[in-house]
Amino acid sequence: MKLQKKDLEETQRKLFFLEATDSEIESKEFNGKINDFFTITSSKKKTLIELTRFNFKPLYYKICFNLLNINNKKYEDLNFGFKNLYRFRHIESFFKNDLKIIYEFGSGQSTIVIARLLQQQFIKTGVKGKLYTFDQSEQWINELINVFPKDLIEFVEFNYTELEYYKHNDYRLLKYKITNYHNNIDLVYIDGPTHKLFNGLPEKNRYQANGNIVEMMGLKNFKFAFTDKRFYHFNVVKDNNREDNFSIKLDILNRSIIILQR
Repeated sequence: MKLQKKDLEETQRKLFFLEATDSEIESKEFNGKINDFFTITSSKKKTLIELTRFNFKPLYYKICFNLLNINNKKYEDLNFGFKNLYRFRHIESFFKNDLKIIYEFGSGQSTIVIARLLQQQFIKTGVKGKLYTFDQSEQWINELINVFPKDLIEFVEFNYTELEYYKHNDYRLLKYKITNYHNNIDLVYIDGPTHKLFNGLPEKNRYQANGNIVEMMGLKNFKFAFTDKRFYHFNVVKDNNREDNFSIKLDILNRSIIILQR
């Protein structure tokens, strides 16, 4: 599916062309190092080369990744968007406790997975949770609604949301324009937004992180949040951790960042 691209407002578009701050450069370099590590672990040859250098970490994590590999058949019926099985396993791990309010930034297959888990939770415990999913593409979210399992619709509220691009504390942030957040959100999944759906932006040196999670950290309105690979966010959320209210850690096995309210 080819998605339509939009134009950013001129004042916001100009932000993309500004020189990167030291903080942004440091975050990008950190992101590169982590991605380089995953490139090594995904290659048998590169893992063996690291062993000759007495670097055993890639082999250790390669073994761990294989041990944690999820059952493919469990999600073989999902045929919308991008399928990342490790992500689904990670989402499942948060359902050890009953979840009432979940936010998802970036809709897709994960939306179906979360809705299915909420349905299973309701059948098992009687606790009916709700997923509020936000996406920047009206076309994408309408396509998702068209294929969404009818028995899961009641567990989801779909939101097409415009974006805002702005600078905050040395970082450029891209966020969904949400006027009123819920209080006491149990879980936040950060898989968007993306700069890729805008026209006329520079090919390289694009700097942005999800601004909603920075805003929500200030509000202290959620218990857990996690990213999907977005390692650039690590320094961003760490540097915007007001009064040390959150514990922020890199979760290599789940290829994510965990943000936990203290």
